[in-house]
Amino acid sequence: MLRKPALIFEYTHASASSLIVAFDDAKTKRGNPRGVLTDQEQDILRAALVMCCAGVDAALKQAIRDCFEHLLEPSKLVREGFEKFIRKRISEEGDVIELASGAKFLSVVSSRGRCFLSRSTALAPVGSRADSLRT
Repeated sequence: MLRKPALIFEYTHASASSLIVAFDDAKTKRGNPRGVLTDQEQDILRAALVMCCAGVDAALKQAIRDCFEHLLEPSKLVREGFEKFIRKRISEEGDVIELASGAKFLSVVSSRGRCFLSRSTALAPVGSRADSLRT
């Protein structure tokens, strides 16, 4: 179930390690391993940090996607809590961007095969802003 997130971590580690090797090479070429880092060296370290953060983000999102159905399926309480969260996300209280992201989220969940929610618009009261998203 968590093979994809593990692969993402693996590739992230390999990419970040390559950047650290590039950083070490840049320092060696400069000839002065001590002192203030050059702009290029700082940029390489920044790239490694961004790569690590993006990898963690992608792996966590993938883990959530992979485990989502397994979390909702056995527990009625969890499913009801999730439905309440979705209703709030697509209610009239949200702005247009939140409504669109809530509807997009539900369409992704629906497209994964088994959906525990009937439709995104079924959760919103008729006449609400979420209802206007129906096409």
